[in-house]
Amino acid sequence: MFRGYADIGGEVVNVSMDEETAYGLTKAFIEGIPILKAKSPMMPTVWLGETSLEFTGMCGAMPMQYHPGAARAWKEAGYTLPDCAKP
Repeated sequence: MFRGYADIGGEVVNVSMDEETAYGLTKAFIEGIPILKAKSPMMPTVWLGETSLEFTGMCGAMPMQYHPGAARAWKEAGYTLPDCAKP
């Protein structure tokens, strides 16, 4: 058996997505981070839940912003978002 994690570096949604939907999806992901990290020995080294510019590059060559609903979920969970990536 081989276990691996694949992610594009983040989930991208249309700005027109309902705020509560984006909030609920992000909140569920955040709550699942400990479960994902427990799946295999390499998972704690994956940048799940990483919001710093050092790791995400969100404000670099292809700047992106968090969806307002997602930003609310990250903030409620105690994460700090870079100013340039806030909605």
